[in-house]
Amino acid sequence: MSYESKIVRRIAETDGLLTNKAGNTMKVRFSLIERQAYEDGVPMLRSAEGTLEFESRADGWAMLQSPENKTLTGGGIQVEVLLISTDSFGVTGEVKDI
Repeated sequence: MSYESKIVRRIAETDGLLTNKAGNTMKVRFSLIERQAYEDGVPMLRSAEGTLEFESRADGWAMLQSPENKTLTGGGIQVEVLLISTDSFGVTGEVKDI
């Protein structure tokens, strides 16, 4: 069996909006890398993660306090994310082109 992972999307230093379930929206600057894993040439798991920067540190802490997924929009995409820290996130769903 052979396993490989390829980068299928890279978004660098792009302006976006992060919205929580209560509808609060904050401006962010983010980067995202999406990878596709292959096993013996067959597409398997797709994953993505990224970094972000809030306009203010207080905004970042406020968003981090609520544990639910947030919606990140910008750079031609929309995606559900889980904040890992005030400067990084994991993607919990499909990266959708908008």
